[in-house]
Amino acid sequence: MAYRAGYADQSHLTRAVRGAFGATPLALRRGTLPPFKTRRAPAP
Repeated sequence: MAYRAGYADQSHLTRAVRGAFGATPLALRRGTLPPFKTRRAPAP
């Protein structure tokens, strides 16, 4: 699946998903996501 999505291998896909969502693909499938960290907008 990773190759079909344009990634070199499974670890490449896993790193990209973890960077974007903060969780592995398996955690996303299971619904066990870590709490999201929100960024506050800089003060004007």
